[in-house]
Amino acid sequence: QFYALRSSNIKSINDIKGKSINVSRAGSGTDVWGRRLFEIFNIPPAKILNLNPSDANNQLADRLLDIAMVQGGAPHPAINEASVTQDIIVFGMPQKESKSFIQKYPILSEMTIPANTYKGQKEAFSTIGSYMVLIAHKDIPDDLVFELVQATFKNKDQLAAAYKAYMLLKPEDVKYSPIPLHRGANQYYQKAGITVPKAAMPLE
Repeated sequence: QFYALRSSNIKSINDIKGKSINVSRAGSGTDVWGRRLFEIFNIPPAKILNLNPSDANNQLADRLLDIAMVQGGAPHPAINEASVTQDIIVFGMPQKESKSFIQKYPILSEMTIPANTYKGQKEAFSTIGSYMVLIAHKDIPDDLVFELVQATFKNKDQLAAAYKAYMLLKPEDVKYSPIPLHRGANQYYQKAGITVPKAAMPLE
């Protein structure tokens, strides 16, 4: 997700070229994906910064930064923070660009940020992202992993009270996973009657 001051007239990823952009901390997912995106679509920024989101919001407000990029569930706290004191525009990646980027990096998926997710955002927009995953060692007991997965979905509302993006969790989204499941997780989905894709079947 990208955001800029509405007065900047920045509205799409094509406007990144020649501008200053923050891609969060060096080595973060935002940093890695951002740099790949700039290269693939030939939209080199004039300056790339690696600030934490709060510092980036301060620079955005002081007109020292043109665009901020964040990776994470929507609504993203950094964008909410910026929208409190600034009139901002939020945008993602058009579907055409999303599809070509996903072809190169199939671990990603097309996403839609619903209208009114952020203050002043009257229309939904498309972008790319990845689904939430919990990573576990293959030797963790099956019954423990089963209980963890079951508890996660059962207590989704409580988790969302701390981080709203948890409301987007749906067990059916396992169909998008290109990563093999732990045996215990697979047992949960089988018990729930949810079809697990071939790519996500346990390796053993």
